[in-house]
Amino acid sequence: MSNKKRHPDRKHLKEEERAFIAESLGMNMKFKEIGAALGKDPGTISREIRTNRMFKSASNFTGRKNLCIHRKACAINDACPPYEMNAWRCRDYCWRCNYRNCNDICRRFEKEVCRTLTGAPYVCNGCEKKRICRLEKYYYKAVTAQRLYEQRLSSSRQGINMTEEEWIELDNFVTPLIKRGQPVSHIYNTAKGKMTCSRSTLYRYVASGVLSLKNIDMRRVVKYKRRKQKLRIRRKRPYGLIGRMYTDFLIFISENPHLHVWEMDIVEGKKSDRQALLTLFSRTTKLMLIFLLAEKRQENVIYALDTLEEQCGIGLFKAVFQVILTDNGSEFMDFQDIELSAFDESKRTWLFYCDPYSSYQKPGIEKNHEYIRYVLKKGTSFDDLSWYDVFVLSSHINSVARDSLDGLCPIKAFLRDYDLPLLNHVYLDYIDPLEVNLTPGLILDR
Repeated sequence: MSNKKRHPDRKHLKEEERAFIAESLGMNMKFKEIGAALGKDPGTISREIRTNRMFKSASNFTGRKNLCIHRKACAINDACPPYEMNAWRCRDYCWRCNYRNCNDICRRFEKEVCRTLTGAPYVCNGCEKKRICRLEKYYYKAVTAQRLYEQRLSSSRQGINMTEEEWIELDNFVTPLIKRGQPVSHIYNTAKGKMTCSRSTLYRYVASGVLSLKNIDMRRVVKYKRRKQKLRIRRKRPYGLIGRMYTDFLIFISENPHLHVWEMDIVEGKKSDRQALLTLFSRTTKLMLIFLLAEKRQENVIYALDTLEEQCGIGLFKAVFQVILTDNGSEFMDFQDIELSAFDESKRTWLFYCDPYSSYQKPGIEKNHEYIRYVLKKGTSFDDLSWYDVFVLSSHINSVARDSLDGLCPIKAFLRDYDLPLLNHVYLDYIDPLEVNLTPGLILDR
């Protein structure tokens, strides 16, 4: 039986549904019939009644509340201790006594419980003898059940659902990692056994001040002002790029789906900076290579790609960087020198361009640039960066575990999908998950 058939509706019961349950119990309907009418499992109806039923104490017709199961045939008349007032004078049966309740003093007392309450329907709503019954009772009323449900729902979302030791252990573990700039997704993918709460619960604990962290420490929580839209002037498509635009890219990839696609872009520091960063992003493995450019010029971009080809070798470069998608900035306009090998002028890659002002056509690299901005904030000068700084930055970024990679980091994902020795040629090192640092201190502390 499929899970859908067994549990047709997993939503919480509403007040009108509880009113229907109370009315149905008064007509002695079975749980199966009530569940079928509401589209719920009979077990749901049973749990609802047992959880939210209301207790009513035993009736008191003659001033006595004797609930003993043996009361009708009981012959005990000396259950009171000797020090009780007038105990020596008592000759009547104990179950008739108005002075003391034999429920409390008799050693043979055994409480009588109605069978209706120990099994379905668990309440007295439909019982014909409820008006004359002197036993303890339970009733199911919609208004009371709804109030109890709302109280439990509210209390379940307050405080922390863990012991003090677990809370201290969670705080001591997660706080240093967050303050090192590690994303929450990376922490959960690399330390699943140590995270004793869900991600949404962690954000709730931080917002409520339970942990040592604050919302400002959680990048995804901080809200930014909406950016003002600038007036965009559409540029004409360069004549030489015909056949290399985004529509041509889509057609080419549909005909060659096995090819490895990379997205390419430039990241800048201050406007006065000479140096810039060239980034290459793998769509399948999320691997991002970062290269330091002496200037943001097309000859520097070509030099960086030629250097990469020299380090890898022609064969490895062609096997890895099969297709490159970039924007039509001036630094990428020399498509011939980008596509052709620096050694034998053979075609080393296919180059395509996004439409003007359409960065959404290469979303992977645009999104992945946020990891660079964690360390190199906007307004930070790139002129002080060295090649070693860039390699360290790249290693930490590519060691962050991603949800989109089933908990793997880009380095491991690349090694899993491609049996190619690329990483040995681009100076990428795997960083231990607990040592990953995505804060400005990664570069400033060196």
